[in-house]
Amino acid sequence: MDARTYLERISEIDRKITRLQSRLDDINAQKTAIKSPANMQQTAAGGQDREERLLSMIEKAARIERALVGEIDYLIDLKEKISREIDGLPDKRHKDVLYYRYVRCMRWEDIAKVMNYNVRWVKTLGDEALDSFREMYLK
Repeated sequence: MDARTYLERISEIDRKITRLQSRLDDINAQKTAIKSPANMQQTAAGGQDREERLLSMIEKAARIERALVGEIDYLIDLKEKISREIDGLPDKRHKDVLYYRYVRCMRWEDIAKVMNYNVRWVKTLGDEALDSFREMYLK
């Protein structure tokens, strides 16, 4: 895998975390609906069988929630690892350009404004930074 593809994983990780968080929100909403007073009243009227089904649904939702939280934690750790690798570069300008481009997902034009360089120079710095990153981490 080349350095650019490796660093682009950060934005993929962010999108996946967002999707997983959305699923987690859905699971929590379902658990809340299951535990609602209306459902509990129906359970009392429906007897033992209905109560067991509700408890089973709550347990299943909790298992799914634990799995999602575990996956989100793993992805956050992976993103932090990549960010630490960027921070490990010796040249501050290289760190900055890779951070802005791959962690913050900024356009070259916006990076140039923030760094107070022209766009062509920022792209050159980006290429140098990718070379430096590749030499340090992707040998």
